[in-house]
Amino acid sequence: MPTYNIIEPSVNTLQLNCTICLESLHNENQEEQMIICETVCKHYFHKQCIDTWLSRSEECPLCKTSFGNRRQRPEDNFNIEEFLEQEQNANINALGQADDCIICLQPLDRKFNILCPNNHDCFHEECARIWLHSSNTCPICRQNSQLPVIRPPRNIVRVRNLNVPEPRYQTNLNPLLPNRQEFFQNLVNQAVPPESISLQNLKQAIRTATENYLAWRGNGRGFFHRGNTGKDRALNFRTEINNYNGATSDCWQYIANTIRNYPRHNHSYTSFILNSFKNIPGLRLRNFDYTLDTREVKNERYRLLDGGLLQINIAEQQARNLKAIVLGNMESQRLFWRICFNENEPLGLSTTGIAKKTVNLQNNDRLTMMTTAGQERFRVITRSFYRNAQVIILIGDNDELRDFASRIQDNDSVPVVWVSLPN
Repeated sequence: MPTYNIIEPSVNTLQLNCTICLESLHNENQEEQMIICETVCKHYFHKQCIDTWLSRSEECPLCKTSFGNRRQRPEDNFNIEEFLEQEQNANINALGQADDCIICLQPLDRKFNILCPNNHDCFHEECARIWLHSSNTCPICRQNSQLPVIRPPRNIVRVRNLNVPEPRYQTNLNPLLPNRQEFFQNLVNQAVPPESISLQNLKQAIRTATENYLAWRGNGRGFFHRGNTGKDRALNFRTEINNYNGATSDCWQYIANTIRNYPRHNHSYTSFILNSFKNIPGLRLRNFDYTLDTREVKNERYRLLDGGLLQINIAEQQARNLKAIVLGNMESQRLFWRICFNENEPLGLSTTGIAKKTVNLQNNDRLTMMTTAGQERFRVITRSFYRNAQVIILIGDNDELRDFASRIQDNDSVPVVWVSLPN
Protein backbone atom coordinates (compact mmCIF):
# COMPACT_ATOMS: atom_id res chain seq x y z
CA MET A 1 0.00 0.00 0.00
CA PRO A 2 1.52 3.39 -0.97
CA THR A 3 2.20 6.14 1.52
CA TYR A 4 0.13 8.70 -0.39
CA ASN A 5 -1.98 9.23 -3.49
CA ILE A 6 -1.83 12.16 -5.88
CA ILE A 7 -5.14 13.99 -5.99
CA GLU A 8 -6.66 16.73 -8.09
CA PRO A 9 -7.13 20.20 -6.55
CA SER A 10 -10.63 20.45 -5.12
CA VAL A 11 -12.87 22.44 -2.81
CA ASN A 12 -11.61 20.28 0.08
CA THR A 13 -8.05 21.48 -0.43
CA LEU A 14 -8.75 25.04 -1.53
CA GLN A 15 -8.32 26.62 1.93
CA LEU A 16 -5.56 24.31 3.17
CA ASN A 17 -1.83 24.87 3.50
CA CYS A 18 0.94 22.36 3.16
CA THR A 19 2.10 22.01 6.76
CA ILE A 20 5.66 21.34 5.68
CA CYS A 21 6.35 24.48 3.67
CA LEU A 22 3.42 26.46 5.16
CA GLU A 23 2.34 27.58 1.67
CA SER A 24 -1.14 27.16 0.16
CA LEU A 25 -1.80 23.84 -1.56
CA HIS A 26 -3.22 25.80 -4.50
CA ASN A 27 -1.36 28.20 -6.71
CA GLU A 28 -3.19 31.03 -8.45
CA ASN A 29 -0.92 30.52 -11.43
CA GLN A 30 -2.25 27.29 -12.88
CA GLU A 31 0.91 26.74 -14.92
CA GLU A 32 2.86 26.49 -11.69
CA GLN A 33 0.30 24.43 -9.77
CA MET A 34 2.18 21.99 -7.55
CA ILE A 35 1.06 18.39 -7.24
CA ILE A 36 -1.08 17.68 -4.17
CA CYS A 37 -0.83 14.43 -2.24
CA GLU A 38 -3.11 12.82 0.32
CA THR A 39 -1.41 10.48 2.77
CA VAL A 40 -2.97 7.30 4.09
CA CYS A 41 -3.64 9.18 7.34
CA LYS A 42 -5.72 11.75 5.39
CA HIS A 43 -3.35 14.72 5.49
CA TYR A 44 -2.46 16.90 2.51
CA PHE A 45 0.96 18.05 1.32
CA HIS A 46 2.77 19.18 -1.78
CA LYS A 47 4.30 16.11 -3.38
CA GLN A 48 7.71 17.73 -3.54
CA CYS A 49 7.52 18.55 0.18
CA ILE A 50 6.34 15.15 1.40
CA ASP A 51 8.91 13.34 -0.75
CA THR A 52 11.70 15.36 0.80
CA TRP A 53 10.27 14.76 4.27
CA LEU A 54 9.98 11.00 3.72
CA SER A 55 13.58 10.84 2.61
CA ARG A 56 14.43 11.58 6.24
CA SER A 57 11.54 10.26 8.27
CA GLU A 58 9.07 7.38 8.15
CA GLU A 59 6.38 9.26 10.09
CA CYS A 60 3.65 11.70 9.08
CA PRO A 61 4.73 15.30 9.84
CA LEU A 62 1.40 15.95 11.56
CA CYS A 63 0.05 12.88 13.33
CA LYS A 64 3.27 10.81 13.45
CA THR A 65 1.62 7.83 11.77
CA SER A 66 4.41 5.42 10.91
CA PHE A 67 4.72 4.63 7.20
CA GLY A 68 7.53 2.12 7.65
CA ASN A 69 9.02 0.87 4.39
CA ARG A 70 5.93 2.02 2.49
CA ARG A 71 7.46 5.45 2.12
CA GLN A 72 9.85 3.97 -0.46
CA ARG A 73 7.06 2.53 -2.61
CA PRO A 74 5.42 4.50 -5.44
CA GLU A 75 1.76 5.48 -5.21
CA ASP A 76 -0.77 3.59 -7.30
CA ASN A 77 -1.35 6.39 -9.79
CA PHE A 78 2.33 7.35 -10.05
CA ASN A 79 3.34 8.64 -13.52
CA ILE A 80 7.08 8.32 -14.07
CA GLU A 81 7.14 10.67 -17.08
CA GLU A 82 5.26 13.37 -15.18
CA PHE A 83 7.52 12.93 -12.18
CA LEU A 84 10.74 13.20 -14.21
CA GLU A 85 9.48 16.30 -16.00
CA GLN A 86 8.59 17.94 -12.70
CA GLU A 87 11.91 17.05 -11.13
CA GLN A 88 13.78 18.37 -14.15
CA ASN A 89 11.92 21.68 -14.21
CA ALA A 90 12.15 22.29 -10.48
CA ASN A 91 15.33 23.51 -8.90
CA ILE A 92 15.65 20.79 -6.32
CA ASN A 93 19.40 20.32 -6.19
CA ALA A 94 19.53 21.92 -2.76
CA LEU A 95 16.50 20.12 -1.36
CA GLY A 96 16.73 17.12 0.87
CA GLN A 97 20.24 17.87 2.05
CA ALA A 98 21.45 17.90 5.64
CA ASP A 99 21.80 21.68 5.55
CA ASP A 100 18.20 22.36 4.49
CA CYS A 101 15.60 24.02 6.68
CA ILE A 102 13.23 21.23 7.69
CA ILE A 103 10.23 23.59 7.46
CA CYS A 104 10.63 25.36 4.11
CA LEU A 105 13.13 22.85 2.64
CA GLN A 106 15.41 25.65 1.43
CA PRO A 107 19.16 25.77 2.08
CA LEU A 108 20.30 27.08 5.44
CA ASP A 109 22.70 30.00 5.56
CA ARG A 110 22.58 30.05 9.37
CA LYS A 111 21.09 27.50 11.75
CA PHE A 112 18.57 28.55 14.36
CA ASN A 113 18.02 26.54 17.51
CA ILE A 114 14.64 26.17 19.24
CA LEU A 115 14.16 25.10 22.84
CA CYS A 116 12.95 21.52 22.60
CA PRO A 117 14.21 18.41 24.45
CA ASN A 118 16.38 17.48 21.45
CA ASN A 119 17.69 21.00 20.72
CA HIS A 120 16.93 20.79 17.01
CA ASP A 121 18.57 23.54 15.02
CA CYS A 122 17.83 22.81 11.33
CA PHE A 123 15.55 25.81 10.74
CA HIS A 124 15.60 29.31 9.42
CA GLU A 125 14.86 31.71 12.25
CA GLU A 126 11.87 33.20 10.41
CA CYS A 127 10.46 29.74 9.64
CA ALA A 128 10.81 28.68 13.28
CA ARG A 129 9.08 31.84 14.49
CA ILE A 130 6.16 31.36 12.07
CA TRP A 131 5.84 27.70 13.06
CA LEU A 132 5.94 28.32 16.81
CA HIS A 133 3.50 31.19 16.49
CA SER A 134 0.78 28.64 15.65
CA SER A 135 2.15 25.55 17.39
CA ASN A 136 4.06 24.87 20.60
CA THR A 137 5.66 21.65 19.35
CA CYS A 138 8.92 21.05 17.53
CA PRO A 139 8.43 20.42 13.77
CA ILE A 140 10.68 17.35 14.02
CA CYS A 141 10.22 15.58 17.35
CA ARG A 142 6.78 17.04 18.22
CA GLN A 143 7.92 17.72 21.77
CA ASN A 144 6.93 20.93 23.57
CA SER A 145 9.20 23.71 22.42
CA GLN A 146 9.56 27.48 22.39
CA LEU A 147 11.74 30.18 20.93
CA PRO A 148 15.00 30.84 22.74
CA VAL A 149 15.43 34.06 24.68
CA ILE A 150 17.93 36.05 22.66
CA ARG A 151 19.62 38.74 24.67
CA PRO A 152 20.70 41.78 22.64
CA PRO A 153 24.46 42.10 22.07
CA ARG A 154 26.16 43.75 25.01
CA ASN A 155 28.18 46.10 22.86
CA ILE A 156 25.10 47.93 21.55
CA VAL A 157 24.22 49.20 25.02
CA ARG A 158 25.55 52.66 25.67
CA VAL A 159 25.15 54.30 29.05
CA ARG A 160 24.47 57.91 28.19
CA ASN A 161 25.25 59.38 31.58
CA LEU A 162 27.85 57.99 33.92
CA ASN A 163 26.11 59.64 36.88
CA VAL A 164 23.07 57.37 36.84
CA PRO A 165 20.72 57.93 39.82
CA GLU A 166 20.41 54.94 42.10
CA PRO A 167 17.00 53.23 42.02
CA ARG A 168 14.54 53.38 44.89
CA TYR A 169 14.53 49.58 44.86
CA GLN A 170 16.36 46.86 42.93
CA THR A 171 15.43 43.19 42.64
CA ASN A 172 16.09 40.08 40.55
CA LEU A 173 13.30 38.34 38.63
CA ASN A 174 13.13 34.63 39.38
CA PRO A 175 12.59 32.84 36.03
CA LEU A 176 10.12 30.48 37.75
CA LEU A 177 8.34 33.27 39.70
CA PRO A 178 6.46 31.04 42.17
CA ASN A 179 4.20 33.88 43.38
CA ARG A 180 3.46 36.75 41.00
CA GLN A 181 1.33 38.74 43.46
CA GLU A 182 3.99 38.54 46.16
CA PHE A 183 6.67 39.77 43.72
CA PHE A 184 4.71 42.85 42.68
CA GLN A 185 3.42 43.48 46.23
CA ASN A 186 7.00 43.66 47.50
CA LEU A 187 7.98 45.90 44.57
CA VAL A 188 5.13 48.32 45.37
CA ASN A 189 5.82 48.26 49.11
CA GLN A 190 9.43 49.28 48.47
CA ALA A 191 8.73 51.87 45.78
CA VAL A 192 5.50 53.48 46.99
CA PRO A 193 4.79 52.32 50.55
CA PRO A 194 1.26 52.77 51.88
CA GLU A 195 0.70 56.29 53.08
CA SER A 196 -1.63 55.54 55.97
CA ILE A 197 -0.55 57.34 59.15
CA SER A 198 -1.02 55.74 62.53
CA LEU A 199 -1.29 57.30 65.97
CA GLN A 200 2.03 55.66 66.75
CA ASN A 201 3.63 57.52 63.82
CA LEU A 202 2.57 60.85 65.30
CA LYS A 203 3.67 59.99 68.84
CA GLN A 204 7.07 58.84 67.61
CA ALA A 205 7.51 62.02 65.55
CA ILE A 206 6.82 64.24 68.58
CA ARG A 207 9.18 62.19 70.78
CA THR A 208 11.96 62.48 68.18
CA ALA A 209 11.38 66.21 67.71
CA THR A 210 11.48 66.82 71.47
CA GLU A 211 14.72 64.85 71.91
CA ASN A 212 16.39 66.68 69.01
CA TYR A 213 15.21 70.07 70.25
CA LEU A 214 16.44 69.50 73.82
CA ALA A 215 19.77 68.16 72.53
CA TRP A 216 20.15 71.26 70.36
CA ARG A 217 19.45 73.57 73.33
CA GLY A 218 21.98 71.74 75.47
CA ASN A 219 24.81 71.89 72.92
CA GLY A 220 25.30 75.66 73.17
CA ARG A 221 24.39 77.34 69.88
CA GLY A 222 25.18 80.92 70.87
CA PHE A 223 21.57 81.70 71.74
CA PHE A 224 20.45 82.88 75.15
CA HIS A 225 17.27 81.26 76.45
CA ARG A 226 15.62 83.18 79.27
CA GLY A 227 14.27 80.58 81.67
CA ASN A 228 13.00 77.15 80.73
CA THR A 229 9.81 78.16 78.94
CA GLY A 230 10.70 76.47 75.66
CA LYS A 231 12.08 73.39 77.36
CA ASP A 232 9.02 72.98 79.57
CA ARG A 233 6.70 73.53 76.61
CA ALA A 234 8.39 70.75 74.66
CA LEU A 235 8.39 68.29 77.56
CA ASN A 236 4.76 68.95 78.42
CA PHE A 237 3.64 68.63 74.80
CA ARG A 238 5.54 65.35 74.39
CA THR A 239 3.82 63.95 77.51
CA GLU A 240 0.42 65.16 76.34
CA ILE A 241 0.70 63.53 72.91
CA ASN A 242 2.26 60.37 74.31
CA ASN A 243 -0.80 59.90 76.56
CA TYR A 244 -3.31 60.59 73.79
CA ASN A 245 -5.59 57.62 72.99
CA GLY A 246 -8.16 59.08 70.59
CA ALA A 247 -8.49 58.83 66.82
CA THR A 248 -5.43 59.48 64.67
CA SER A 249 -7.14 62.25 62.70
CA ASP A 250 -8.23 63.99 65.92
CA CYS A 251 -4.69 63.82 67.28
CA TRP A 252 -3.37 65.35 64.07
CA GLN A 253 -5.87 68.20 64.24
CA TYR A 254 -4.90 68.86 67.87
CA ILE A 255 -1.17 68.92 67.06
CA ALA A 256 -1.65 71.29 64.10
CA ASN A 257 -3.91 73.65 66.07
CA THR A 258 -1.57 73.68 69.08
CA ILE A 259 1.82 74.25 67.47
CA ARG A 260 0.52 77.05 65.23
CA ASN A 261 0.61 79.19 68.38
CA TYR A 262 4.19 78.20 69.29
CA PRO A 263 7.23 80.29 68.31
CA ARG A 264 8.25 79.60 64.73
CA HIS A 265 11.86 80.79 64.47
CA ASN A 266 14.34 78.52 62.74
CA HIS A 267 15.63 77.31 66.13
CA SER A 268 12.19 76.96 67.73
CA TYR A 269 10.58 73.69 68.81
CA THR A 270 8.19 73.87 65.84
CA SER A 271 11.09 73.61 63.36
CA PHE A 272 12.19 70.33 64.94
CA ILE A 273 8.60 69.05 64.84
CA LEU A 274 8.40 69.81 61.10
CA ASN A 275 11.70 67.99 60.55
CA SER A 276 10.18 64.92 62.21
CA PHE A 277 6.95 65.16 60.22
CA LYS A 278 8.78 65.29 56.89
CA ASN A 279 10.03 61.73 57.57
CA ILE A 280 6.46 60.38 57.60
CA PRO A 281 5.83 59.48 53.90
CA GLY A 282 2.08 60.02 54.04
CA LEU A 283 2.41 63.68 55.05
CA ARG A 284 4.43 64.57 51.94
CA LEU A 285 6.18 67.58 53.45
CA ARG A 286 8.87 69.17 51.33
CA ASN A 287 12.33 67.80 52.00
CA PHE A 288 13.74 70.88 53.76
CA ASP A 289 15.82 71.28 56.88
CA TYR A 290 13.25 73.42 58.69
CA THR A 291 15.86 74.72 61.16
CA LEU A 292 17.49 76.77 58.39
CA ASP A 293 16.91 80.51 58.20
CA THR A 294 16.69 80.94 54.43
CA ARG A 295 13.76 82.80 52.92
CA GLU A 296 12.41 79.71 51.14
CA VAL A 297 12.48 77.56 54.30
CA LYS A 298 11.02 80.35 56.42
CA ASN A 299 8.11 80.84 54.01
CA GLU A 300 7.37 77.12 53.96
CA ARG A 301 7.60 76.92 57.76
CA TYR A 302 5.10 79.75 58.17
CA ARG A 303 2.79 78.29 55.52
CA LEU A 304 2.60 74.92 57.28
CA LEU A 305 2.09 76.39 60.74
CA ASP A 306 -0.49 78.92 59.55
CA GLY A 307 -2.81 76.21 58.25
CA GLY A 308 -0.92 74.03 55.79
CA LEU A 309 -0.74 71.16 58.29
CA LEU A 310 -4.49 71.34 58.92
CA GLN A 311 -5.14 70.89 55.20
CA ILE A 312 -3.37 67.52 55.13
CA ASN A 313 -5.94 64.72 55.17
CA ILE A 314 -4.75 61.68 57.10
CA ALA A 315 -7.96 59.68 56.92
CA GLU A 316 -7.78 55.90 56.66
CA GLN A 317 -5.79 54.68 53.67
CA GLN A 318 -7.98 54.09 50.61
CA ALA A 319 -7.44 51.42 47.97
CA ARG A 320 -4.86 52.63 45.47
CA ASN A 321 -4.91 52.30 41.69
CA LEU A 322 -1.22 52.58 40.91
CA LYS A 323 0.18 53.06 37.42
CA ALA A 324 3.64 51.95 36.34
CA ILE A 325 5.62 52.51 33.15
CA VAL A 326 7.77 49.52 32.13
CA LEU A 327 10.95 50.46 30.23
CA GLY A 328 13.21 48.04 28.37
CA ASN A 329 14.08 46.83 24.89
CA MET A 330 11.72 44.52 23.00
CA GLU A 331 13.43 41.26 23.95
CA SER A 332 13.47 42.26 27.61
CA GLN A 333 9.78 43.17 27.42
CA ARG A 334 8.93 39.75 25.97
CA LEU A 335 10.96 37.91 28.59
CA PHE A 336 9.44 39.96 31.42
CA TRP A 337 5.90 39.29 30.16
CA ARG A 338 6.63 35.60 29.55
CA ILE A 339 7.88 35.04 33.11
CA CYS A 340 5.34 37.26 34.89
CA PHE A 341 2.20 36.60 32.86
CA ASN A 342 2.93 33.44 30.82
CA GLU A 343 2.49 35.37 27.57
CA ASN A 344 4.99 35.19 24.71
CA GLU A 345 4.51 38.89 24.03
CA PRO A 346 2.63 41.75 25.68
CA LEU A 347 -0.87 41.65 24.19
CA GLY A 348 -1.33 44.47 21.70
CA LEU A 349 2.32 45.51 21.56
CA SER A 350 2.88 44.31 17.99
CA THR A 351 -0.43 45.76 16.70
CA THR A 352 -1.20 48.98 18.58
CA GLY A 353 2.27 49.53 20.04
CA ILE A 354 0.86 49.67 23.59
CA ALA A 355 0.29 46.89 26.12
CA LYS A 356 -1.19 46.93 29.63
CA LYS A 357 -1.45 44.42 32.44
CA THR A 358 -3.10 44.78 35.86
CA VAL A 359 -2.14 42.86 39.02
CA ASN A 360 -4.39 42.81 42.10
CA LEU A 361 -2.50 43.45 45.34
CA GLN A 362 -3.29 43.48 49.04
CA ASN A 363 -5.82 45.88 50.60
CA ASN A 364 -7.60 46.13 47.23
CA ASP A 365 -4.63 47.94 45.68
CA ARG A 366 -4.16 47.49 41.93
CA LEU A 367 -1.00 47.91 39.89
CA THR A 368 -1.50 48.60 36.17
CA MET A 369 1.69 48.28 34.12
CA MET A 370 1.96 49.86 30.68
CA THR A 371 4.65 49.48 28.08
CA THR A 372 5.20 50.69 24.52
CA ALA A 373 7.04 49.34 21.51
CA GLY A 374 10.34 50.70 20.23
CA GLN A 375 11.70 52.05 23.51
CA GLU A 376 15.25 51.11 22.55
CA ARG A 377 15.06 53.94 20.00
CA PHE A 378 14.27 56.60 22.61
CA ARG A 379 17.21 58.95 23.00
CA VAL A 380 15.63 60.54 26.06
CA ILE A 381 12.57 59.76 28.19
CA THR A 382 10.87 63.01 29.08
CA ARG A 383 8.47 63.81 31.90
CA SER A 384 5.49 63.79 29.51
CA PHE A 385 6.07 60.07 28.95
CA TYR A 386 5.88 59.07 32.62
CA ARG A 387 3.98 61.98 34.20
CA ASN A 388 0.90 59.89 35.08
CA ALA A 389 2.91 57.03 36.59
CA GLN A 390 3.49 56.38 40.27
CA VAL A 391 6.35 53.95 39.51
CA ILE A 392 8.91 53.55 36.72
CA ILE A 393 10.01 49.91 36.28
CA LEU A 394 13.24 49.32 34.34
CA ILE A 395 13.90 45.77 33.08
CA GLY A 396 17.01 44.19 31.56
CA ASP A 397 20.54 43.25 32.53
CA ASN A 398 22.77 45.63 34.49
CA ASP A 399 24.05 47.53 31.44
CA GLU A 400 20.55 47.91 30.01
CA LEU A 401 19.19 49.11 33.33
CA ARG A 402 21.82 51.80 33.63
CA ASP A 403 21.36 52.74 29.98
CA PHE A 404 17.62 53.31 30.33
CA ALA A 405 18.05 55.01 33.71
CA SER A 406 20.40 57.52 32.09
CA ARG A 407 17.76 58.51 29.53
CA ILE A 408 15.12 59.55 32.08
CA GLN A 409 14.94 63.33 32.32
CA ASP A 410 13.58 65.73 34.95
CA ASN A 411 12.53 63.02 37.39
CA ASP A 412 12.61 64.15 40.99
CA SER A 413 9.46 62.51 42.30
CA VAL A 414 8.57 59.22 40.56
CA PRO A 415 10.36 56.26 42.20
CA VAL A 416 12.41 54.07 39.86
CA VAL A 417 12.70 50.30 40.33
CA TRP A 418 15.30 48.12 38.60
CA VAL A 419 14.33 44.53 37.78
CA SER A 420 17.29 42.39 36.67
CA LEU A 421 16.19 39.70 34.21
CA PRO A 422 17.68 36.18 34.12
CA ASN A 423 20.30 35.49 31.46
